[in-house]
Amino acid sequence: MDGYVRLPGTPYLAGSALTMDRAIDNAARFAGLSLEDALRLATRHPRRLSRIWGAGWRRGAADVVVLREGPPLTVVATIVEGEVVYQRT
Repeated sequence: MDGYVRLPGTPYLAGSALTMDRAIDNAARFAGLSLEDALRLATRHPRRLSRIWGAGWRRGAADVVVLREGPPLTVVATIVEGEVVYQRT
């Protein structure tokens, strides 16, 4: 895997493979933000949307993400509706 998202069977780029933990880590490191500020920037608006639109828009969104400080920042566990749906081994 080369880290790129491509249209199947073509060399054309189709999107981004950047994960939220990498995006938060990048924001903290490259913009000189504290981890707390980078996390706030990444989570503030989605939380507002859930209050405006209700929880239905959040399909696939985690309620709690447990992170291990890096570098690199690493997702340790993801919890949705009280159930651990991902846990790093």
